[in-house]
Amino acid sequence: LTETLPITRPAGTVGVFTMDYALPAVVRSGRYFFTYGYDGELRSLPVDVFGIDLQTEQLTVQSTSPNAAPRRDPNAPLPQGLLPGSPLTVTAILRLNQPVPAADLWAYALAPDGALLDLGASARQTRALPAGETSVALSGVLNTTQPGAHQIVLEVMDAASGNPLGGDATTVDVGAAAITGLSSDRG
Repeated sequence: LTETLPITRPAGTVGVFTMDYALPAVVRSGRYFFTYGYDGELRSLPVDVFGIDLQTEQLTVQSTSPNAAPRRDPNAPLPQGLLPGSPLTVTAILRLNQPVPAADLWAYALAPDGALLDLGASARQTRALPAGETSVALSGVLNTTQPGAHQIVLEVMDAASGNPLGGDATTVDVGAAAITGLSSDRG
C-alpha cells in the first residue's frame, strides 16, 4: 500500500491522514506490524489479528514399504536403513478454531543438506477443513541420494490467498552409514 500526499505548507501541516488495508479473508492469528514511512522514517504499529488458530497433533510418518520393519510405537523413528525411494504415509490430526473453506495441504522432505525433496503429487491435497479435529493422510515417495536424518514437513495454507496457516515437522532416518575404507594403525 503506497500513498503520497502533497504537502503544500511543510512548516504547518497538521491533520489526520488515513490509510486502509483489508486483511485477507483467511489469515493466521498473531501479531502483525503495520509499517509506514513518513518524512524518510519508517514506523511500525503492532496489530493483533484474531484469525485461524491451527494446531498439528500426532504427526507421524510411516513407511508403507513391505520391506520396512514393523514398529510397535507410531512415534518411534523409522527403522535405520529405510531405503531411498521408499513410499511413506504422513498422518496428522489438525485442530482448528474455525473452518477453512479450502486449504492446501503439502508434505515434503528436507534432506540433511537442506535440499527440498518433493514427495510427489499424492503428497498434496486441497480440501475443506471444518472447525475442530480433522484427520489427514498424505502419501508420497521419498527419493533421496543422501543417508541420514531427513525432516518431513507438513504445511497447511489457505488455497485462495496462499497464506500459511500452520504445520509441523518430524525427522526420519534414511539409509545407513557404510564403511568406505579401512586402514590399520601399526604404530
